[in-house]
Amino acid sequence: MQLLTKVILITLSTLFTAHSTLAEESLDKPGTKSLTVGADAPKIDIENWISTGGGKFEPITDFEAGKVYVIEFWATWCGPCKAGMPHLADLQEQYADQGVMVIGVSDEKLDKVTEFLASEVPTKDEAATPQTYGKLTSAYCLASDPDRSVLNDYFRAAGQTGIPCAFVVGKDAKVEWVGHPGKMDEVLEQVVADSWDREAFAVKFNSAQLDKKLKAAVNDAVKQGDVDGMALLIDKLKNLEVGDEFSAMVDKHIQTLEGVMEAKALTDDPDAAIAKIAAGELSYRGMNSLATELIKSGSNGEVVSAELALALGKALDVKLADVPDRGANLLVLPSKLGRVAELYYLGGDLDQAIATAEKALDIQDKGIEKVAEQHGDKATKLLKMLRRGTMQKLKKYVEAKAASEDGVAGKPSEA
Repeated sequence: MQLLTKVILITLSTLFTAHSTLAEESLDKPGTKSLTVGADAPKIDIENWISTGGGKFEPITDFEAGKVYVIEFWATWCGPCKAGMPHLADLQEQYADQGVMVIGVSDEKLDKVTEFLASEVPTKDEAATPQTYGKLTSAYCLASDPDRSVLNDYFRAAGQTGIPCAFVVGKDAKVEWVGHPGKMDEVLEQVVADSWDREAFAVKFNSAQLDKKLKAAVNDAVKQGDVDGMALLIDKLKNLEVGDEFSAMVDKHIQTLEGVMEAKALTDDPDAAIAKIAAGELSYRGMNSLATELIKSGSNGEVVSAELALALGKALDVKLADVPDRGANLLVLPSKLGRVAELYYLGGDLDQAIATAEKALDIQDKGIEKVAEQHGDKATKLLKMLRRGTMQKLKKYVEAKAASEDGVAGKPSEA
């Protein structure tokens, strides 16, 4: 069994206490920190305090008992961060006399932040008085911490990945809440009023944290292809005493591992796999796991059973036949059809591979048009990138068909 799998198995045993609450240990690599809701808030060692709410506040390291703190992570390049600045200023003014201190922390260098604060806030109102970002944010504290100590102690330790991101530290210097600052109004109100249910939020937040860690552990085991390690990981997960809060989440990861193990076994026994598909004994999840294994093997240049690929492609095609190409399906259906097209390709049915890829392209075109109307350029660029991937596959199928007609090559899976 490989070393990483051994580490996963050892650390999994410390994820939960006997009473189903999240333990302090995690699946992080040794030496990394972990921060959960309800934990003591780390001291903040900020390198540069740029503004202190017009002198209303003093730079801090420790949290004063009875006071509430909002620590928000932002950057000068972050559009949503800049858009949320007026909201933070309003909150600071609203709670200034109630023991609340708002601190915006950037990990950029001091000169970068000060240059930004001196720049004017864009406005479409030609009659409006020009205002700098420094003026806009003058009600609350801003800081530059280029050594990223605060970012690491809070943002990274809590498993966060996107900014703006805010942490609310309560009157007892414990983490009360983590999330997008645009969603913290009600939270802050309740924390100040001593009516916030920290324990209820902790179950929700810490469960999400644990889910990420378990997912990473499962993905690592799957990536290694270590069947023995996966079996031991399943056994460890099944024996965790997690209670009702986490049981469904753990079961989900067990099912993923079991599906991958079954897919690996069926890949090695195509006749048994085809029989299971024909008898309807393979679940949709199982078929997708098997598809992943076959496509991965084909991509690695390994020999794939054309009969199995074709049978699986047809079965998945039937499953997708009645899925409407509208709403959220405009985004997810093309990728599912892309997998079916690749199975047809591996199975040697190039006509169906081409037809299925063309169907995926048509849906992607509809999706791009819809997303452009509702979500703007960034989302549209992502979909266009995915469409280019579909086009590349279609080109591969068309070229394979032309080559087969010229008698150059046989079935792709037999090459």
